[in-house]
Amino acid sequence: MTQSPELAGGAGFTFADHVAAQYLACLLAEAPGSGLDGRIVCRVALEQRDAGEPLDDLVVDGRSKDGTIARLSLQVKRKLTISAAATNSDFRDIVRDAGATLDKCEFRVGVDRVGAVTGASVSSTKFRDAQALFELARASATPADFKIRFHEGGSASKEHAALLEVFRTISKDFGRPTDFHGLHHLLRHFLLIKIDTLHEGADAHDRTTDLLRQALLPVERARAADLAERLQNLARVGAGRARSWNAASLRADVATDYRLVSLPSLAPDIERLVAAGRLAAASISD
Repeated sequence: MTQSPELAGGAGFTFADHVAAQYLACLLAEAPGSGLDGRIVCRVALEQRDAGEPLDDLVVDGRSKDGTIARLSLQVKRKLTISAAATNSDFRDIVRDAGATLDKCEFRVGVDRVGAVTGASVSSTKFRDAQALFELARASATPADFKIRFHEGGSASKEHAALLEVFRTISKDFGRPTDFHGLHHLLRHFLLIKIDTLHEGADAHDRTTDLLRQALLPVERARAADLAERLQNLARVGAGRARSWNAASLRADVATDYRLVSLPSLAPDIERLVAAGRLAAASISD
């Protein structure tokens, strides 16, 4: 039996609201989102388990300059421990569901990403070592190249090797591939994103409000923090409804109360319309 999005959404889970609001701000401002390699956020969806997304908390699509789409599928956990301990269900479930996402026929190998968003409570050392392990996988063209890094004298450290065993153990426990081919496939697509919020000195809220200043008309920019709160409320309600947004639907949700700039992607079209209008006006002799 599937869990209701209203239960899974967790109306009081404020960290999730902040995370979703930051990606929604990117959507409003047509800005790149964390984990999308510079691609512009073009869709944000919450609690998508019923839509067939194993990593269902947050699903973000990004568009590159050539129009191709990459998908970022994430679980959102304010606190996360990177270990294979049997009691560490949060991280184990993330690795399991990341593997299930890789198995989807529509998964774009080498393009899409899977993983988790977490807060500042995650161990900085473990987080740094994990990021380095994922980069080693992405820098390896083949599983054989990746395997060589763990031979004596290879570029992988003992910390990287220990983390590799964490993923191997979890994969084995869930019946996933544990050879270097399977681990390379998983790790080259895996991301851990840290968003620092909900404590003194955190900068996530500042990033969100800075993005929203770009989306608002100059006379409205003093209201960026207010709009950020509006997006958090939209995220909280949207999680309970398994909501998704594109740029047009999100702008419709907020445009009645906030005056927004034109989307940057529309600038060439607006310039053409202005030029056509000038030509038309110039052709009127009387």
